[in-house]
Amino acid sequence: MDRRPRRVSRTRSPLCPLSLRRRWTLDLTRAAGAALERLVALECARQIALSPASPTLLYVSSFGEFCPSDPNGAIYAVELDAASGGVARSAVLVSGLHDAQGIDVAPNGTLYIATGGNSASASGRANCVLRLAAVDALALAVLEGTAPSLSAADARIVGVACAFTRVQSAHAWRSIRVAPSGTHAVVSVGADCNWPCEGSPPHDLQTSLVEIDLTSGAVAVVASGIRNAIGLHFRPSGDLLFSAFGSDNGAGIPGGNVRNAPDCELNVLRMPHRSRRRS
Repeated sequence: MDRRPRRVSRTRSPLCPLSLRRRWTLDLTRAAGAALERLVALECARQIALSPASPTLLYVSSFGEFCPSDPNGAIYAVELDAASGGVARSAVLVSGLHDAQGIDVAPNGTLYIATGGNSASASGRANCVLRLAAVDALALAVLEGTAPSLSAADARIVGVACAFTRVQSAHAWRSIRVAPSGTHAVVSVGADCNWPCEGSPPHDLQTSLVEIDLTSGAVAVVASGIRNAIGLHFRPSGDLLFSAFGSDNGAGIPGGNVRNAPDCELNVLRMPHRSRRRS
């Protein structure tokens, strides 16, 4: 694996001052014919991943830290009605995983899951990147009631990389995005400090984006100094777009430098050599 640092470019919005936080209200009354409706109630729903093979099948992760109930590490399968766009069926596909926020589906139909890094729980498969092959077929069987949902211990859920960071005390939820090539994924590693993190104990990959080789499980840091990246999106070229938090303080840490302030940026990680699809 090429471990050379990648180039990160930043674009700052002139409309987003560093010291200003606003509460935004969703208003659809100005758009003719627009309507906001609940498709389905999914406990503590967090992130969405679409099936690359079926336009009506999608997957939804859960995360309980900011939720009044416990989703029990659920990943949901949701089937949409092709005609109406409404939900035809939904079901719990997997349960028992530890903070399984990060999900994505590779071009070959494998679901990848990034569990939380604030535990070493073996039963919940914590601090891992996991894979579940042929996920659409499994999801349809669960939706049809011909197969039960999977537990975290199911042998079909295979570990790709585990314990690749130290156990974190906070901001340990992970996001994951599989590259268009299907050969690797990028996982965000948050920070349990505010900024910057002091010291560098073993496997302390805080404030980084790491590349996971999906065949070997090898881990390499591709960008650092990035606090709690949530939104990740690969362009067809292989470049990764992402946004990230700055300090927990709206105006940054008093007396700190500009690295302490919320970034208000959309960033791109140049990875063009990773754009080729696996045959």
